[in-house]
Amino acid sequence: MEATAALLKDRDAVKTIVAFVSNDARDEFLRRVEDFGADQAFTLKTSPTRPDGRHFLIQMWREDIDIILLNPFNDPTEFRIHFYLNESAAAPVTAIDGLAAGLKETFRNISGVTLRELN
Repeated sequence: MEATAALLKDRDAVKTIVAFVSNDARDEFLRRVEDFGADQAFTLKTSPTRPDGRHFLIQMWREDIDIILLNPFNDPTEFRIHFYLNESAAAPVTAIDGLAAGLKETFRNISGVTLRELN
């Protein structure tokens, strides 16, 4: 997780969404994140960040946009979803708005998932 934080420390997230995911909804949430990433042509990497099986770092990237999902907090139900424009490919900010809307729709019918947009 430190390597990802180091890579992104000089970049501000264009958009951040907080997802509160109940313990019962975690597996479905993670599965849908992976499905969404595959559907949107992202390369994905999921890594546990603690040995408890409840804390994760999910990296999704493609030429124009990076998305980082993580729940580094003591409360494993709080995930932060950060959207970044890749500076090497000039994607419009509206591309992130569309992806964020699609990701929110992906989670809409999961009981135990609540979303809040920070910016």
